Amino acid sequence: LAEFGLAIARSDSALQRALADDLLRIQLPDTLLPLLDDLYAHWQQVKQCITAIDRRIAAHAKVDTRSVRAQQLIGVGPLTADALVASIGNGHEFANGRQLAAWLGLTPTQHSSGGKARLGGISCRGDNYLRTLLIQGARSCLQQAKLANPQTATAEQIWITSLASRLPFGKVLVAIANKHARQLGLGTTPDGPALTQKGHRSLSFNPFHRSGFNTDSDTGNKRSDRPGESLTNKLAPFHARADPPCMGDTVG
Repeated sequence: LAEFGLAIARSDSALQRALADDLLRIQLPDTLLPLLDDLYAHWQQVKQCITAIDRRIAAHAKVDTRSVRAQQLIGVGPLTADALVASIGNGHEFANGRQLAAWLGLTPTQHSSGGKARLGGISCRGDNYLRTLLIQGARSCLQQAKLANPQTATAEQIWITSLASRLPFGKVLVAIANKHARQLGLGTTPDGPALTQKGHRSLSFNPFHRSGFNTDSDTGNKRSDRPGESLTNKLAPFHARADPPCMGDTVG
C-alpha cells in the first residue's frame, strides 16, 4: 500500500480500518482490490485459528495439575505453563531448579581459569521458546514491582526493585527469569513445593538464598533445592561442608 502513497500505522487495528475505508480503496487500482480482499479473508482466518488454539491451550492448562501449579507463580500464564510442561514434563531429568535454569540458557557462560572466575553473557542454550516466555513474564513482574506500594510489597517485589535500581534493564529481566525457572523446576514435580495461590507459596521466597525457597511456612522446616542437602550445610563454607562437591562441581 505504501507504493500507492498510503501510509498506514504498523498495527492490526490500523490496517483493518484502512482496508475497510472506502475513501482509501478509491485511491487503489481496481485490479488490486480483489487481491487485498483475499489477503484480508486469509488474515481473518489465521486470527480465528490462533484464537481457537489459544482456547485449547488455556483449557488444557486448567486441567493439567502441573500447569495449574506453575500458573500460581506471578508472571506465568497458561501459555508459559503449558510450554513448560510440554518441554520438561514432571522435571525428573533435573535434580534441582538450578539445573533447569542452566538448561534454559539463563545462566552465564564460564571462562574461568587458574582459580579466577570469569563470567560471560547468558549461554542462550536449551529451549529458546520457553526462555523467551519466561523473560516476557519477567517484564510483567518488573512492571508490577515498580508499581507496588513499598509498605505492602512482597519479598520478591522488594528484591526486583533492588535489582532494577542497580542493574541494567536486560540483566534484571534475566535475573527474574532465572529465579522463576528455579522455582518452576521445584514446583512442577508431584513431590515439589506446593504453590498455594498467586504470588504466595507454601515455601517462603528468599531472594538471597540460591534456591529461592528456604522455609516451609506450614511446618517451619528448612528446605533446599538440592536433594539430601540441608540448608545449614548449603550455607556453610566450602571447607566446613559435610558433603564436599566432586572435582567437577563448581564452588560458589
